[in-house]
Amino acid sequence: MANKFTIGDFIHSDYANNNKIDNTPGVDVDSLGEDASAAEVLSNTVFLFKKCVQPIKEAFPNLAISSGFRCEDLNSAVGGVSYSNHLYGEVADVYDPTGEFSTKEIFEWILMYIPKFYQVIWEYPERGKSRIRSGGNIEDTSTHTVNSWVHIAYVHDDFKNLISLASETQNIHQIYKKHHTSRMGIYTHHLNPGQFDTLVPLTIQTPSLIP
Repeated sequence: MANKFTIGDFIHSDYANNNKIDNTPGVDVDSLGEDASAAEVLSNTVFLFKKCVQPIKEAFPNLAISSGFRCEDLNSAVGGVSYSNHLYGEVADVYDPTGEFSTKEIFEWILMYIPKFYQVIWEYPERGKSRIRSGGNIEDTSTHTVNSWVHIAYVHDDFKNLISLASETQNIHQIYKKHHTSRMGIYTHHLNPGQFDTLVPLTIQTPSLIP
């Protein structure tokens, strides 16, 4: 797998391709305004990659993107909320297709080494590690079974550092429920790094973070 992601990786969607959805940045500028213009989406993507995605990729070389930019039609089709950061190129959902690292390890690494972000969500840990199906390969995302992923959002100059969990399993929410957390459906919000093991295994390298 390549050492760096490309814009092509970020806008690629097997669902969009299979359903003939035009997932090109800027396609929704008439309905969403200039914030959804191609120039704005690409600018947002550059910040997201520089500050979050590429440092994570350096630490987890097999990292893949399950969902990056989504146009309105794609976002609606996959059940995304109408105000999703995906619409503006401000978020990537990432995972390890080889199953070497769990999303918990990726999530905890982010809490340790990414100082500024808009939101990070540990999504569906109860589903287990992702994998490459028999006959597939690491480069072809259509052959990956993505069970769990980490949603990392970066909005320039808006560093909420909101830490969240998404799960359909009540027991998992109970583990992380604290007086400072809040529950909204499948989400528990306002977690803090102290609730997790941020002592990263020595097998994971630290990134060359860019200020």
